[in-house]
Amino acid sequence: TNYNTSNLATSGDIAALLGTPSDIEPSEDDKMTLTTSSDAPANGPRFRAASVWFDSTNKIIVKLVGVTANTQLFIDETLVEISYDSATDTYSFTTDEIEATRFKEVFVFDIYENGEFVQKLEYSINAYAYSKYQNSNNPNMAQLALALYRVGKSADAYAARP
Repeated sequence: TNYNTSNLATSGDIAALLGTPSDIEPSEDDKMTLTTSSDAPANGPRFRAASVWFDSTNKIIVKLVGVTANTQLFIDETLVEISYDSATDTYSFTTDEIEATRFKEVFVFDIYENGEFVQKLEYSINAYAYSKYQNSNNPNMAQLALALYRVGKSADAYAARP
């Protein structure tokens, strides 16, 4: 399956709305941010990973380690339920669907333990695309990440058209 994604965000009126070719590649502005409290317990809860789930829609998945009965996870200041998968011994949370026009939206995930701040992750679909585009050793993965980023940019340009 060799899909040509080069024209996704590079032709016609949409390209004019997007700007220069460098505007349609993930940049440093898209990087995730991770902040850890200096008082965080060494073996306490932490983010283990963040990723994107691809299907008919896109969702962000965060995975945690060191979770206890006193661990709380907030997304954009709203308490959410952490799921546990006993088969993989993994704690995680999956967002609701994220439309292409929201790929640049940064979601703020905060971990608290016993009511005390432990760690903050600021992440977006574009942060995922940036990471995979810049750091993947697999050229196909890098191109997939670039295509994902361009889908979001194209959706933004389409939504902004007069």
